[in-house]
Amino acid sequence: MSENKTVSVIMSVYNAETTVAKSIESLIGQTYENLEILLVDDSSSDKTLNICKEYESNFKNIHLFRNKNNLGLTKNLNFLINKSSGEYLARQDSDDISEPSRIEKQIILLKNTILMVVQQEQK
Repeated sequence: MSENKTVSVIMSVYNAETTVAKSIESLIGQTYENLEILLVDDSSSDKTLNICKEYESNFKNIHLFRNKNNLGLTKNLNFLINKSSGEYLARQDSDDISEPSRIEKQIILLKNTILMVVQQEQK
């Protein structure tokens, strides 16, 4: 892709020790490489936080935040949106697995849609 704008992928995690590693791995393996992955642990009581800390320490594009108290999905997503620095925003749940080309395909679709709207406005 000629333009490689940053995509911020936001993920709220809570007691997801059985799924979160595969979910993060599916983001690390994206064909669209200019990603920042923002995680917030919503005061998990299992090993979720430790799993996320390990990924953060091994990948410079992963940033982890932690709540002292459980705040819920909506507040966490709003928090992560405010922390994001990407030109585009994507969301993923801690039990989601993204196909390797997910983000790339979404960016292409978005750009094509914008181009189509611009062309319609010029008519």
